[in-house]
Amino acid sequence: QRTKNRHLFAQTTLPSGSVLTSSITGYLPGQMLTVPTDTCEAEITITAEGTKGGGTPSVTVVYVIDKSSSTLGKNSLYLDIQQFYNNLTDVLLSYSSTKNIGVVTFSSENDLTATPPEINTAIQSGLTDDGNVIKSAVASVPIVNSVTWCEGGLDLAAQLLTDAGSEVGSSVTIIFLGDGECNRPDNPTIAAERATEASERLINNFGAQIFSVAVEGVTCAILDTAIAATACFETERPSDLPLEEFIGTDLIDGTIVVTDNTGTLAASQTTQFLPDAFTVEADTAPFNITGLFAPGTYDVQAIVQGQDSTSSVTTSVTDVGGLFAVIDDIPPTITCPDDITIILDTLPPSGICQNETTYTVEGEDNCPLFTISQTAGQASGSTFPQGTTTNTFIIGDLSGNV
Repeated sequence: QRTKNRHLFAQTTLPSGSVLTSSITGYLPGQMLTVPTDTCEAEITITAEGTKGGGTPSVTVVYVIDKSSSTLGKNSLYLDIQQFYNNLTDVLLSYSSTKNIGVVTFSSENDLTATPPEINTAIQSGLTDDGNVIKSAVASVPIVNSVTWCEGGLDLAAQLLTDAGSEVGSSVTIIFLGDGECNRPDNPTIAAERATEASERLINNFGAQIFSVAVEGVTCAILDTAIAATACFETERPSDLPLEEFIGTDLIDGTIVVTDNTGTLAASQTTQFLPDAFTVEADTAPFNITGLFAPGTYDVQAIVQGQDSTSSVTTSVTDVGGLFAVIDDIPPTITCPDDITIILDTLPPSGICQNETTYTVEGEDNCPLFTISQTAGQASGSTFPQGTTTNTFIIGDLSGNV
Protein backbone atom coordinates (compact mmCIF):
# COMPACT_ATOMS: atom_id res chain seq x y z
CA GLN A 1 0.00 0.00 0.00
CA ARG A 2 1.33 3.43 -0.88
CA THR A 3 0.04 6.86 -0.03
CA LYS A 4 1.44 10.20 -1.18
CA ASN A 5 0.65 13.70 -0.05
CA ARG A 6 2.00 17.20 -0.67
CA HIS A 7 2.32 19.98 1.92
CA LEU A 8 4.79 18.69 4.48
CA PHE A 9 2.58 16.03 6.03
CA ALA A 10 1.18 12.70 4.93
CA GLN A 11 -0.51 9.82 6.68
CA THR A 12 -2.00 6.46 5.84
CA THR A 13 -3.78 3.84 7.91
CA LEU A 14 -2.27 0.44 8.51
CA PRO A 15 -4.59 -2.59 8.34
CA SER A 16 -4.80 -2.76 12.14
CA GLY A 17 -6.06 0.81 12.34
CA SER A 18 -2.85 2.47 13.50
CA VAL A 19 -1.77 5.43 11.41
CA LEU A 20 1.62 5.75 9.71
CA THR A 21 2.84 9.28 8.97
CA SER A 22 5.69 10.97 7.15
CA SER A 23 6.58 14.61 7.68
CA ILE A 24 9.38 16.71 6.21
CA THR A 25 10.55 19.03 8.96
CA GLY A 26 13.91 20.44 7.91
CA TYR A 27 13.17 23.22 5.44
CA LEU A 28 10.40 25.39 4.08
CA PRO A 29 9.05 25.00 0.53
CA GLY A 30 10.44 27.75 -1.64
CA GLN A 31 13.54 28.13 0.51
CA MET A 32 16.50 29.56 -1.42
CA LEU A 33 20.09 28.75 -0.53
CA THR A 34 23.13 30.64 -1.79
CA VAL A 35 26.37 28.90 -2.69
CA PRO A 36 29.52 30.13 -0.89
CA THR A 37 32.20 32.15 -2.65
CA ASP A 38 34.68 29.30 -2.95
CA THR A 39 32.50 26.51 -4.33
CA CYS A 40 29.56 25.94 -6.64
CA GLU A 41 27.55 23.80 -4.22
CA ALA A 42 25.46 24.60 -1.16
CA GLU A 43 25.25 22.19 1.73
CA ILE A 44 21.77 21.46 3.05
CA THR A 45 20.47 19.07 5.66
CA ILE A 46 16.90 17.87 5.16
CA THR A 47 15.21 16.30 8.15
CA ALA A 48 12.00 14.31 8.38
CA GLU A 49 10.23 12.05 10.80
CA GLY A 50 7.99 9.03 10.69
CA THR A 51 5.40 8.18 13.29
CA LYS A 52 3.10 5.33 14.14
CA GLY A 53 0.01 6.00 16.17
CA GLY A 54 0.36 9.69 15.40
CA GLY A 55 -1.30 11.85 12.79
CA THR A 56 -4.67 13.55 12.81
CA PRO A 57 -7.81 11.85 14.24
CA SER A 58 -9.05 9.67 11.40
CA VAL A 59 -9.67 6.14 12.68
CA THR A 60 -13.00 4.85 13.96
CA VAL A 61 -13.04 1.55 15.85
CA VAL A 62 -16.17 -0.48 16.67
CA TYR A 63 -16.12 -3.32 19.19
CA VAL A 64 -18.56 -6.15 18.37
CA ILE A 65 -18.66 -8.40 21.45
CA ASP A 66 -20.36 -11.77 21.95
CA LYS A 67 -22.57 -11.49 25.06
CA SER A 68 -24.34 -14.83 24.85
CA SER A 69 -24.96 -16.97 27.93
CA SER A 70 -21.77 -18.98 27.35
CA THR A 71 -19.77 -15.83 27.88
CA LEU A 72 -21.18 -15.51 31.37
CA GLY A 73 -20.94 -19.18 32.19
CA LYS A 74 -17.34 -19.98 31.25
CA ASN A 75 -15.31 -19.29 34.38
CA SER A 76 -16.12 -15.58 34.45
CA LEU A 77 -14.94 -15.26 30.87
CA TYR A 78 -16.86 -12.02 30.54
CA LEU A 79 -14.55 -10.38 33.11
CA ASP A 80 -11.51 -11.43 31.10
CA ILE A 81 -13.14 -10.09 27.91
CA GLN A 82 -13.85 -6.85 29.72
CA GLN A 83 -10.20 -6.53 30.77
CA PHE A 84 -9.03 -7.23 27.21
CA TYR A 85 -11.18 -4.47 25.76
CA ASN A 86 -10.26 -2.07 28.55
CA ASN A 87 -6.56 -2.55 27.80
CA LEU A 88 -7.25 -2.20 24.09
CA THR A 89 -9.19 1.02 24.71
CA ASP A 90 -6.30 2.54 26.66
CA VAL A 91 -3.88 1.81 23.81
CA LEU A 92 -6.15 3.01 21.03
CA LEU A 93 -7.01 6.26 22.80
CA SER A 94 -3.29 6.94 23.33
CA TYR A 95 -3.00 7.30 19.55
CA SER A 96 -3.71 10.79 18.25
CA SER A 97 -4.96 9.10 15.08
CA THR A 98 -7.89 7.40 16.88
CA LYS A 99 -10.96 9.52 16.32
CA ASN A 100 -13.53 7.55 18.29
CA ILE A 101 -14.73 4.12 19.43
CA GLY A 102 -18.20 2.56 19.55
CA VAL A 103 -19.44 -0.58 21.32
CA VAL A 104 -21.95 -3.20 20.13
CA THR A 105 -22.87 -6.37 22.00
CA PHE A 106 -24.97 -9.27 20.74
CA SER A 107 -26.50 -12.62 21.63
CA SER A 108 -29.97 -13.68 20.35
CA GLU A 109 -32.17 -12.21 17.63
CA ASN A 110 -35.06 -12.54 20.08
CA ASP A 111 -33.54 -9.77 22.18
CA LEU A 112 -34.71 -7.16 19.69
CA THR A 113 -38.33 -8.31 19.75
CA ALA A 114 -38.59 -8.75 23.50
CA THR A 115 -40.67 -6.27 25.48
CA PRO A 116 -38.71 -4.37 26.49
CA PRO A 117 -35.75 -5.31 24.21
CA GLU A 118 -33.00 -7.13 26.06
CA ILE A 119 -29.89 -5.04 26.63
CA ASN A 120 -27.29 -7.57 25.53
CA THR A 121 -28.06 -7.24 21.80
CA ALA A 122 -27.74 -3.52 21.34
CA ILE A 123 -25.57 -0.56 20.54
CA GLN A 124 -24.10 0.01 23.99
CA SER A 125 -22.26 3.18 23.08
CA GLY A 126 -22.21 5.45 20.07
CA LEU A 127 -18.91 6.81 18.78
CA THR A 128 -16.96 8.58 21.51
CA ASP A 129 -13.40 9.24 22.63
CA ASP A 130 -14.35 9.09 26.31
CA GLY A 131 -12.56 6.05 27.74
CA ASN A 132 -14.87 5.76 30.74
CA VAL A 133 -17.97 5.65 28.52
CA ILE A 134 -16.38 3.00 26.32
CA LYS A 135 -15.33 0.82 29.23
CA SER A 136 -18.74 1.11 30.85
CA ALA A 137 -20.37 0.00 27.59
CA VAL A 138 -18.07 -3.02 27.38
CA ALA A 139 -18.91 -3.99 30.95
CA SER A 140 -22.62 -4.57 30.26
CA VAL A 141 -23.37 -8.05 31.67
CA PRO A 142 -24.79 -10.75 29.34
CA ILE A 143 -28.15 -12.45 29.88
CA VAL A 144 -28.39 -16.15 30.73
CA ASN A 145 -29.91 -18.63 28.22
CA SER A 146 -29.18 -16.61 25.09
CA VAL A 147 -27.39 -17.75 21.94
CA THR A 148 -24.98 -16.37 19.31
CA TRP A 149 -26.47 -14.17 16.58
CA CYS A 150 -23.32 -12.89 14.84
CA GLU A 151 -25.25 -11.36 11.96
CA GLY A 152 -27.16 -9.17 14.39
CA GLY A 153 -24.01 -7.86 16.03
CA LEU A 154 -22.45 -6.99 12.69
CA ASP A 155 -25.61 -5.30 11.42
CA LEU A 156 -25.80 -3.28 14.63
CA ALA A 157 -22.23 -2.12 13.94
CA ALA A 158 -23.37 -1.00 10.48
CA GLN A 159 -26.32 0.81 12.05
CA LEU A 160 -24.03 2.54 14.54
CA LEU A 161 -21.78 3.77 11.71
CA THR A 162 -24.71 4.88 9.61
CA ASP A 163 -26.26 6.81 12.48
CA ALA A 164 -22.93 8.46 13.29
CA GLY A 165 -22.68 10.03 9.82
CA SER A 166 -19.83 12.53 9.60
CA GLU A 167 -18.45 11.41 12.96
CA VAL A 168 -17.09 8.28 11.29
CA GLY A 169 -13.39 8.52 10.49
CA SER A 170 -11.87 7.95 7.10
CA SER A 171 -10.75 4.49 8.26
CA VAL A 172 -12.95 1.95 10.07
CA THR A 173 -11.77 -1.06 12.07
CA ILE A 174 -14.13 -3.68 13.52
CA ILE A 175 -12.87 -5.81 16.42
CA PHE A 176 -15.16 -8.83 16.71
CA LEU A 177 -14.90 -11.23 19.63
CA GLY A 178 -16.77 -14.51 19.79
CA ASP A 179 -16.68 -17.48 22.14
CA GLY A 180 -18.99 -19.75 20.18
CA GLU A 181 -20.33 -20.79 16.82
CA CYS A 182 -22.55 -18.32 14.99
CA ASN A 183 -25.71 -20.45 15.30
CA ARG A 184 -28.70 -18.15 15.00
CA PRO A 185 -31.09 -17.68 13.36
CA ASP A 186 -32.12 -20.96 11.69
CA ASN A 187 -29.23 -23.45 11.66
CA PRO A 188 -25.48 -22.90 11.97
CA THR A 189 -24.85 -23.14 8.22
CA ILE A 190 -27.40 -20.51 7.32
CA ALA A 191 -26.42 -18.40 10.33
CA ALA A 192 -22.77 -18.43 9.20
CA GLU A 193 -23.73 -17.46 5.65
CA ARG A 194 -25.81 -14.55 6.88
CA ALA A 195 -23.02 -13.40 9.21
CA THR A 196 -20.61 -13.50 6.27
CA GLU A 197 -22.97 -11.32 4.25
CA ALA A 198 -23.26 -8.89 7.15
CA SER A 199 -19.49 -8.62 7.53
CA GLU A 200 -19.10 -8.11 3.77
CA ARG A 201 -21.61 -5.26 3.94
CA LEU A 202 -19.39 -3.57 6.50
CA ILE A 203 -16.41 -3.99 4.22
CA ASN A 204 -18.21 -2.78 1.09
CA ASN A 205 -20.17 0.09 2.63
CA PHE A 206 -17.62 1.43 5.10
CA GLY A 207 -14.28 0.09 3.84
CA ALA A 208 -13.92 -1.66 7.18
CA GLN A 209 -11.06 -3.87 8.27
CA ILE A 210 -12.41 -6.68 10.48
CA PHE A 211 -10.33 -8.46 13.08
CA SER A 212 -11.87 -11.40 14.88
CA VAL A 213 -10.82 -12.92 18.19
CA ALA A 214 -11.82 -16.52 18.91
CA VAL A 215 -11.80 -17.31 22.61
CA GLU A 216 -12.30 -20.36 24.83
CA GLY A 217 -13.36 -23.42 22.83
CA VAL A 218 -14.15 -21.70 19.56
CA THR A 219 -11.48 -21.65 16.86
CA CYS A 220 -10.60 -19.34 14.00
CA ALA A 221 -11.61 -22.16 11.66
CA ILE A 222 -15.15 -21.84 13.06
CA LEU A 223 -15.28 -18.04 13.07
CA ASP A 224 -13.74 -17.80 9.60
CA THR A 225 -16.79 -19.59 8.15
CA ALA A 226 -18.94 -16.69 9.36
CA ILE A 227 -16.75 -13.56 9.57
CA ALA A 228 -14.98 -12.11 6.52
CA ALA A 229 -12.07 -10.99 8.65
CA THR A 230 -8.73 -9.48 7.69
CA ALA A 231 -7.15 -11.60 10.42
CA CYS A 232 -8.28 -13.93 13.18
CA PHE A 233 -6.61 -14.54 16.55
CA GLU A 234 -7.23 -17.64 18.62
CA THR A 235 -6.76 -17.71 22.38
CA GLU A 236 -8.27 -19.41 25.40
CA ARG A 237 -8.38 -16.17 27.35
CA PRO A 238 -8.40 -12.83 25.52
CA SER A 239 -6.19 -11.29 28.20
CA ASP A 240 -3.53 -13.84 27.21
CA LEU A 241 -3.42 -12.37 23.70
CA PRO A 242 -0.46 -9.95 23.55
CA LEU A 243 -1.63 -6.68 22.09
CA GLU A 244 1.71 -6.49 20.24
CA GLU A 245 0.56 -9.47 18.17
CA PHE A 246 -2.91 -8.05 17.75
CA ILE A 247 -2.40 -4.37 16.93
CA GLY A 248 1.39 -4.06 17.09
CA THR A 249 3.14 -1.91 14.50
CA ASP A 250 6.74 -1.44 13.44
CA LEU A 251 8.44 1.59 11.94
CA ILE A 252 10.89 0.03 9.49
CA ASP A 253 12.79 2.80 7.72
CA GLY A 254 12.71 6.30 6.31
CA THR A 255 14.12 7.45 2.98
CA ILE A 256 14.71 10.99 1.74
CA VAL A 257 14.89 11.37 -2.03
CA VAL A 258 15.96 14.60 -3.75
CA THR A 259 15.46 15.09 -7.49
CA ASP A 260 16.28 18.04 -9.73
CA ASN A 261 13.86 19.85 -12.04
CA THR A 262 14.39 17.22 -14.76
CA GLY A 263 13.43 14.40 -12.42
CA THR A 264 17.01 13.17 -12.18
CA LEU A 265 18.05 11.73 -8.82
CA ALA A 266 20.30 14.18 -6.99
CA ALA A 267 20.56 12.43 -3.62
CA SER A 268 18.97 9.63 -1.63
CA GLN A 269 19.49 8.12 1.80
CA THR A 270 17.66 5.42 3.78
CA THR A 271 17.73 5.21 7.58
CA GLN A 272 16.82 1.97 9.32
CA PHE A 273 14.73 2.47 12.45
CA LEU A 274 15.33 0.61 15.69
CA PRO A 275 14.15 -1.42 17.46
CA ASP A 276 12.95 -3.72 14.71
CA ALA A 277 9.92 -5.06 16.57
CA PHE A 278 6.14 -4.79 16.74
CA THR A 279 4.99 -2.61 19.62
CA VAL A 280 1.70 -0.96 20.59
CA GLU A 281 3.22 2.31 21.76
CA ALA A 282 3.01 5.37 19.56
CA ASP A 283 6.47 6.25 18.32
CA THR A 284 8.37 8.86 16.33
CA ALA A 285 11.57 8.21 14.40
CA PRO A 286 13.64 11.05 12.85
CA PHE A 287 15.76 10.66 9.73
CA ASN A 288 17.79 13.03 7.56
CA ILE A 289 20.14 13.55 4.66
CA THR A 290 22.99 16.03 4.23
CA GLY A 291 24.20 16.79 0.73
CA LEU A 292 25.89 19.28 -1.57
CA PHE A 293 23.68 20.68 -4.31
CA ALA A 294 24.64 22.70 -7.37
CA PRO A 295 22.54 25.68 -8.48
CA GLY A 296 19.07 24.62 -9.58
CA THR A 297 15.67 23.68 -8.18
CA TYR A 298 15.01 20.46 -6.31
CA ASP A 299 12.04 18.48 -5.03
CA VAL A 300 12.06 16.43 -1.84
CA GLN A 301 10.21 13.28 -0.88
CA ALA A 302 10.26 11.61 2.52
CA ILE A 303 9.13 7.98 2.42
CA VAL A 304 8.32 6.12 5.63
CA GLN A 305 7.83 2.37 5.57
CA GLY A 306 6.00 0.46 8.28
CA GLN A 307 4.15 -2.75 8.95
CA ASP A 308 1.66 -4.11 11.41
CA SER A 309 1.66 -7.51 13.04
CA THR A 310 -1.42 -8.66 11.13
CA SER A 311 0.02 -8.07 7.66
CA SER A 312 2.69 -9.85 5.64
CA VAL A 313 3.36 -6.76 3.50
CA THR A 314 4.71 -3.35 4.34
CA THR A 315 2.94 -0.04 3.95
CA SER A 316 4.63 3.17 2.84
CA VAL A 317 3.58 6.79 3.02
CA THR A 318 5.28 9.61 1.10
CA ASP A 319 5.39 13.27 1.98
CA VAL A 320 6.28 15.51 -0.99
CA GLY A 321 7.78 18.67 0.37
CA GLY A 322 7.84 21.17 -2.46
CA LEU A 323 10.75 22.83 -4.19
CA PHE A 324 13.87 24.38 -2.77
CA ALA A 325 16.40 26.30 -4.84
CA VAL A 326 20.16 26.68 -4.78
CA ILE A 327 21.28 30.03 -6.15
CA ASP A 328 24.65 31.26 -7.38
CA ASP A 329 24.65 35.04 -7.03
CA ILE A 330 28.40 35.48 -7.05
CA PRO A 331 29.63 37.23 -10.24
CA PRO A 332 32.72 35.88 -11.96
CA THR A 333 35.87 37.97 -12.15
CA ILE A 334 37.92 38.88 -15.25
CA THR A 335 41.60 39.72 -15.57
CA CYS A 336 42.74 41.74 -18.56
CA PRO A 337 46.36 42.27 -19.55
CA ASP A 338 48.11 45.54 -18.91
CA ASP A 339 48.12 48.10 -21.71
CA ILE A 340 50.26 46.98 -24.63
CA THR A 341 52.36 49.52 -26.56
CA ILE A 342 53.97 48.53 -29.85
CA ILE A 343 56.53 50.81 -31.62
CA LEU A 344 57.24 50.02 -35.23
CA ASP A 345 60.83 50.96 -36.25
CA THR A 346 60.20 50.07 -39.87
CA LEU A 347 57.21 50.04 -42.11
CA PRO A 348 55.76 46.54 -42.57
CA PRO A 349 55.97 44.94 -46.07
CA SER A 350 52.34 45.85 -46.61
CA GLY A 351 53.22 49.45 -46.47
CA ILE A 352 50.44 49.99 -43.93
CA CYS A 353 51.26 51.01 -40.38
CA GLN A 354 49.72 48.07 -38.49
CA ASN A 355 50.83 45.07 -36.44
CA GLU A 356 49.59 41.60 -35.44
CA THR A 357 49.27 41.40 -31.66
CA THR A 358 48.25 38.66 -29.21
CA TYR A 359 47.13 38.96 -25.63
CA THR A 360 45.37 36.82 -22.96
CA VAL A 361 42.18 37.52 -21.03
CA GLU A 362 41.45 35.25 -18.05
CA GLY A 363 38.35 34.63 -15.97
CA GLU A 364 37.57 33.00 -12.64
CA ASP A 365 34.35 31.93 -10.91
CA ASN A 366 33.21 29.76 -8.06
CA CYS A 367 31.22 27.74 -10.62
CA PRO A 368 33.30 26.14 -13.38
CA LEU A 369 31.26 27.08 -16.45
CA PHE A 370 31.49 30.68 -17.58
CA THR A 371 31.97 32.52 -20.88
CA ILE A 372 34.08 35.51 -21.88
CA SER A 373 32.77 37.58 -24.75
CA GLN A 374 34.46 40.53 -26.50
CA THR A 375 32.17 43.47 -27.04
CA ALA A 376 34.64 45.99 -28.57
CA GLY A 377 38.16 46.19 -30.00
CA GLN A 378 40.26 43.63 -31.83
CA ALA A 379 40.57 39.94 -31.06
CA SER A 380 43.87 38.54 -29.90
CA GLY A 381 46.03 37.56 -32.85
CA SER A 382 44.44 40.04 -35.22
CA THR A 383 46.14 42.96 -36.93
CA PHE A 384 45.89 46.16 -34.96
CA PRO A 385 45.86 49.50 -36.79
CA GLN A 386 47.97 52.47 -35.88
CA GLY A 387 46.55 54.34 -32.92
CA THR A 388 44.86 53.29 -29.69
CA THR A 389 42.52 50.28 -29.66
CA THR A 390 40.41 49.65 -26.57
CA ASN A 391 39.42 46.00 -26.10
CA THR A 392 36.31 45.42 -23.99
CA PHE A 393 35.19 42.06 -22.60
CA ILE A 394 32.28 40.79 -20.49
CA ILE A 395 32.27 37.60 -18.43
CA GLY A 396 29.11 35.74 -17.41
CA ASP A 397 28.19 32.41 -15.79
CA LEU A 398 25.28 30.01 -16.19
CA SER A 399 23.37 31.70 -13.36
CA GLY A 400 23.32 35.01 -15.21
CA ASN A 401 25.93 36.73 -13.07
CA VAL A 402 28.13 39.11 -15.16
